[in-house]
Amino acid sequence: MGARIAFRRRELGLSQTNLGQAVGITFQQVQKYERGTNRVSASRLYEMSKVLNVTCGWLMGEDARQVETISAALMRHHGNCWWHGGGSASGIGAPCSL
Repeated sequence: MGARIAFRRRELGLSQTNLGQAVGITFQQVQKYERGTNRVSASRLYEMSKVLNVTCGWLMGEDARQVETISAALMRHHGNCWWHGGGSASGIGAPCSL
């Protein structure tokens, strides 16, 4: 779920601070959600879905129509970053931004 939050936030051009302010939390908390360090409560998930203009199901990976879009984008990203197996750690390929 965190990768979907981060992807959509970036797609909309929002910073972690912007998203946090919109839902009443700190950027640090957004960062923890995106990294999967902390779990997102149902009420917070609902608030984030409204700000990010997606369904809760999409954020949870249950909305197949929107999941196909995120899956394709994540595959493109991960194929280009050495952290997720694309490129190499020697600097060829981009470092992971997710």
